[in-house]
Amino acid sequence: EGVPAWIAAEAAAAAPRPRAAAHVRVAQRGKRRIRDGPRSGVRGVHAIGDSRPSLEERVLTHRAGFARCAGCPWPVAWHAVTLRESGEVVGNVCLQPAPWDTTELEVGWHFRRSAWGHGYATEAARAVLEKAFEVLAPRRVVCAILPSNARSQRVAARLGFARYASDFPHGGLPHDLLEVRPQT
Repeated sequence: EGVPAWIAAEAAAAAPRPRAAAHVRVAQRGKRRIRDGPRSGVRGVHAIGDSRPSLEERVLTHRAGFARCAGCPWPVAWHAVTLRESGEVVGNVCLQPAPWDTTELEVGWHFRRSAWGHGYATEAARAVLEKAFEVLAPRRVVCAILPSNARSQRVAARLGFARYASDFPHGGLPHDLLEVRPQT
């Protein structure tokens, strides 16, 4: 209950999939679509090397994220990222209160390995960030990325994030904390 279908599907199917369609739709279940758009050409996201968390650990992390979003105004939510042509869920982008400081908004992205390299993370996170700054007007949005996660670091850089702290303990590991401020 409450487990995103793509987590179970990812755990069951480790084989590579054929290259997917070049468009994504970011949506919150039961809510309006944020935007459609062409692929941006970015390569992959959420690469943690060989030390991937177990399915159970990921489910618990996702449930905690869902709980932090309860009662928050839209677009604070976990948004499914689906392929426009097939409707297949390939990942998610979350906008949630940061677990280390609930006065801050944190953005994060999680994608199936087969969805890496298509620009989906950048495109979907950009759409969520644009809506967050338009609707909620925060002074900044933050994200926490492992220093070794070069792919997510590059996605964050393309989105305009800049590092403001290093070696921050998050999820039991030292993370870089990055921030992006609204365009003026």
